[in-house]
Amino acid sequence: MNLSPIAVLTGLILGTIFLPLVLLPQPVMRGLRAFPRSLWAGRILATIAMFWITWIVMHAGINWVEDHHTLSWLLALAGWLLIILFMDELLAVRALGGILLIAPLPILDAAFMNDGAARLVMTVLAYIMVLQGIALVWSPYLFRQVVERHLTSSGRCRLVGAAGVLLALLLVLLGLLIYR
Repeated sequence: MNLSPIAVLTGLILGTIFLPLVLLPQPVMRGLRAFPRSLWAGRILATIAMFWITWIVMHAGINWVEDHHTLSWLLALAGWLLIILFMDELLAVRALGGILLIAPLPILDAAFMNDGAARLVMTVLAYIMVLQGIALVWSPYLFRQVVERHLTSSGRCRLVGAAGVLLALLLVLLGLLIYR
């Protein structure tokens, strides 16, 4: 896989996440404070994470999974139902952490195939995502602590958002100009 579209897509996703912090800091801060206990956000993110990891496992070339394809999908569905029904405490943050653990896979696959030193930007970003994912899955209360510490005012929220938007622009530029 080519690193260019991965970098551009990652930049666009990060830009979409961080731009509201710059433009609408007050509503975003309220939303981020409510996010950890949001039942529907948790269910939606858990569904995305469970489907994504199931798809990865189904295409990983594991003999048992290939031999029991239907059973594997049923087990994934049962796991998803159990998560949705019984793991609603801070599910949104845990599911976000799960997505942050899965998302670096295509980034690292594409970076591995790129020869330039600039690929290290994407590699480091991927490992930062993994570390953030581990922290959120292991200690979901850290999300609230980070929000409380770094997003205390509109000015700080805009500053964090601007840093994220600059990172997003850097990734898009790397994707369009360097990783071709």
